[in-house]
Amino acid sequence: MDVVVATAAAIGSTIADLVTDLSPSTLGVATGASPQPVYAELVRRRSITSDTRLFLLDDYVGLPVSDDHRYRATIERQLAGPLGIPATNLLGPDVDNADLDAAAQDYEQVIRAIGGVDLQICGLGRNGHLGFNEPGSSFDSTTRVVELSAETRADNARFF
Repeated sequence: MDVVVATAAAIGSTIADLVTDLSPSTLGVATGASPQPVYAELVRRRSITSDTRLFLLDDYVGLPVSDDHRYRATIERQLAGPLGIPATNLLGPDVDNADLDAAAQDYEQVIRAIGGVDLQICGLGRNGHLGFNEPGSSFDSTTRVVELSAETRADNARFF
């Protein structure tokens, strides 16, 4: 299905239509500027029920648990909180684990155990990265630690 729209609001509406039609029980969520119109529209419509499980696509390593810039906090503010989705239904990789490779494997195991994510919302970076898969990432890669490119770090600096 190819859909061409002219504005961010139209993107938000189009993707919200898809989410509403699919009524996913598990929704993969990303952060950044790209998904914000989608989340705003989903909240406006109340398209996701409180029993929906949200799976974080990514998060920063090294930020304190209380840091508002962590992606868990961002999704809580933009989507989960306004829709009444409990913290127990917001899952993400354990970026505080001393063994990040093991934490990545554990997260993959959780995703497999529930049968996978029904629909994944991704962000698109200025350098073409899709969901923080920086250019050159393997198409079949799974949860892992990735060093962000200088361009991505510069683009995201506005959030800090």
